Amino acid sequence: MDQLALMLQVVILLAGLAVWGLIIERLFTGVPLISRPVPATRPRPLIAILVTLGWIGFSCGSLLLPSPEPQKLNVLSLLAFQLLIQITT
Repeated sequence: MDQLALMLQVVILLAGLAVWGLIIERLFTGVPLISRPVPATRPRPLIAILVTLGWIGFSCGSLLLPSPEPQKLNVLSLLAFQLLIQITT
């Protein structure tokens, strides 16, 4: 299971490096970072507001729950909890 977590971290790292590479390339070539005009104000979809409020509530709720003892903390359950937060957002 540690190898799977390591592979996921490497994939996320490579994806982040690819994005930063594209950003740096656009900066050096003079291409605008955003190719389409973005209006100053946009309507916010209701689902985005609900997901944000749910994530904030979930995070605050997890802070209120009693934390397990450090020796009983399972790394896999912590990874699953973090993945659940990421999938939710």
